[in-house]
Amino acid sequence: MIFTDIAAVVYLDADTIVVKNIDRLNSGVMVVEPSEEHFNDMVSKVPEPTVNHTDFKEASRTI
Repeated sequence: MIFTDIAAVVYLDADTIVVKNIDRLNSGVMVVEPSEEHFNDMVSKVPEPTVNHTDFKEASRTI
């Protein structure tokens, strides 16, 4: 599925400077380990969109 080749994603705030091992995370640092199970769970909770294409056509005429 999605992200199966990624073991982890590390996020560092712009003002974070790594000067030693970051096994212990502080604020401004986040590690996300993708899970297909969690992804599928999140997707199942998002309602299907109901789009009326006529609404888009009408809205574009007013721009």
